[in-house]
Amino acid sequence: MSDTTRVLSPGLPLTTTLFLERHLPWRFADYLEVKNELALRGKYREWVEATAPVPVAGTGAGVEVHQLLGHRHVGMGLWSLKSLVTAAQTEFGVVVHDDGSLNADDRSLMRRHLPGVQMIARGDADAAVRERLADYPACTSFRFGEVLVGNHRGQSYNMFIMSLILFDMNLLTDADKIIILDADVLFFRRPDLIADWASDPADTRVFYSVEGYAPKRGRDGNFSFGPKVARTLNSGLLCLSKSQVYDLDRIEAWVGGNPDLMYTSPVFEQLCYSYLIKSRADAVELDPALYGFNYTTPASIATHFGMKRGFYENLPRALAVIAGGR
Repeated sequence: MSDTTRVLSPGLPLTTTLFLERHLPWRFADYLEVKNELALRGKYREWVEATAPVPVAGTGAGVEVHQLLGHRHVGMGLWSLKSLVTAAQTEFGVVVHDDGSLNADDRSLMRRHLPGVQMIARGDADAAVRERLADYPACTSFRFGEVLVGNHRGQSYNMFIMSLILFDMNLLTDADKIIILDADVLFFRRPDLIADWASDPADTRVFYSVEGYAPKRGRDGNFSFGPKVARTLNSGLLCLSKSQVYDLDRIEAWVGGNPDLMYTSPVFEQLCYSYLIKSRADAVELDPALYGFNYTTPASIATHFGMKRGFYENLPRALAVIAGGR
């Protein structure tokens, strides 16, 4: 058993601490949850590094998958990208946007496992996007501002980092069709709807994922799901025909008109995408029973795991897709 599967002591394996997490008082269980997640992260990064490289289309691909990635989530990003490319059986370009924390080893790992991947360094992106936004002061404030907030585990991050998903992924590419993919999304079956859209130049529709189910933790520590009162767009999986959707003038007006929301909402870029997309007649909602947020079943095509434990628990399913190349 490797060190990554041991959490509290050399004699206490991960399987034991996962059991204890659900049976100890909440203060101890919360501590174990954090430690166990770190152990799972290391264990499953080893798994994905043992998989074979998945070549992707290089510069000039007609359809590109874009992902914002940081050092902490490199392993997850590989799982996510490899699962999409192998499940879709479709030629995609892949573009990874550095959030500023990737190091040389991270970049080397991505290039080794995804031959043909394009890596955009944060410094290069900042210079290019600043020039593109020179006439858009509200957009510039959002893209280059910094608002430090803490998550429920006391970790601090820049709430405006997600602005790269709104600006960089659209401004730093010549491709018209782009797929925005968060690092915590896994594919389990061929996404026929997305693959067919990607293969048809005449199909200019927009596909967007939604949060359709609300989780509730029971006394046994397990989650059950019920429908949300309203389905909300989630930017973790979007398929855009950029020329049909992306309009900097509209974005500038919307961002400039919602300053209070910009400084309080951690999903401001997601709300802007909702504004751009959901009013369109050609916008198609991805079925949340098949492309769920946290919600996953044996019938699921893909799941966005906002709760990271679910991501790790479902990696054996993704491994079967990647290893099978199907």
